Amino acid sequence: MLKRATVDVSSPADVPQPKRRKAYLTGADQARDEYAEDAIKHMEYIESETTPDKRCIPASVLEMRPEVIRSLIKIHKELNLLPQTLLLSVNLLDRFCCKKDFLGQVYYRVFSCAALWIASKFVEDKDRVPSVCRVLDYVPSGMYCNSALFFRLEICMLNVLAWRVNHPTPWCFIQLFCPGEGNKTKVRELALDICTARLPENRWMAIRPSILARHCLLHACNNLFSDTSLVEMYGSMPRDKPSTH
Repeated sequence: MLKRATVDVSSPADVPQPKRRKAYLTGADQARDEYAEDAIKHMEYIESETTPDKRCIPASVLEMRPEVIRSLIKIHKELNLLPQTLLLSVNLLDRFCCKKDFLGQVYYRVFSCAALWIASKFVEDKDRVPSVCRVLDYVPSGMYCNSALFFRLEICMLNVLAWRVNHPTPWCFIQLFCPGEGNKTKVRELALDICTARLPENRWMAIRPSILARHCLLHACNNLFSDTSLVEMYGSMPRDKPSTH
């Protein structure tokens, strides 16, 4: 009888190194494998440039962050946006907080709405991007913010980020590390849920998305399948040494 996997991946340092597949690949499979490896290398380079540095964020902001991110997750769900939009918006907000100081949770929440709107315009189809009026419904009471002011906040955020919006989120890596249909679809969905649950936790914010994706996939496999399935699934991931930013 197969035993369930008992891999402990409760923290980033616990994520084990993946193993390469040794099975013979056909020409088409080898081409796809090489393409995936090239894509992963490129994404890992970009993530090294766009992962926020937790040390640059003021302690007062870190204290407010979990509640603000939980609120952002709720707004994202109510607007029915794609998973990539949420993950990108959190990255934009964290990077902004590394470079810009501001006062109070109200401004923090408003900038979180701006980050979500920027991410939605980058990720979503045009007809799925929420209107400014819809986003303004989530601006905290007690702060006057019309569309003109919101546009200025958006430009402020983009200028601070040097208009660099592209970022490979954990969801990008999850899809690359675990392609396919059937059970792998369930693994990806559960890994995404685990990743979303990690977002408000400050200890994960500076972890590179590729490492967080592996962590979430391992947890998903551990919860869904036997240890044999875990080895088979995790064996398809690229080999590199987990590291944090």
